[in-house]
Amino acid sequence: MIDIFNEGTSVTLVDVLNNKEWRADQQIKLMTKYTNKVIMSVKLNIPGEVKNNQAIFRLFKAGWQKLITDYIGEKGIIDMLYVDRITGPEGFIIVDNDINTIKRQAIQFELDFVVGRLFDVDVMSGNNKHKQLSRTALGFKSRQCFICHQPAKVCARSQKHDIGAMKAAINSLANQYFEVYEYV
Repeated sequence: MIDIFNEGTSVTLVDVLNNKEWRADQQIKLMTKYTNKVIMSVKLNIPGEVKNNQAIFRLFKAGWQKLITDYIGEKGIIDMLYVDRITGPEGFIIVDNDINTIKRQAIQFELDFVVGRLFDVDVMSGNNKHKQLSRTALGFKSRQCFICHQPAKVCARSQKHDIGAMKAAINSLANQYFEVYEYV
């Protein structure tokens, strides 16, 4: 069994908040540049201080490829970029398609792919007043907790689950992927 939290550089809350600001700036720049296109912002939801290492990057890269190949399709992609940051790998995909269609495909990817629940795929457009399209706006349930399947925001706000339980649940998902797809 691989423990994806076993190695890597620890990040601080300041690092995470600075990265959140960096991501928001990137999203605004892309929505301004590609006004009539759909912007997908892709990252992983990794709790704790270690948010990037070789195993985490492998999970991101596998999901990135799966999202592009099986859900979005390379035909409609205008541009894409991914970066390997200390706070975790992330990327942006610019798509020439309907925002509702792309959000549905992103949600389906998060639901279907073995480690899709670890991914956070935000979908937005400059035409949408720089707002992200939510799951609930399309009639889907809000994101579910890794552990108890209640709304994730409720569990996060109340700190219902300790970090050890969250890491164990994420390690379980990661190991399912590695055992089936990478034979590790």
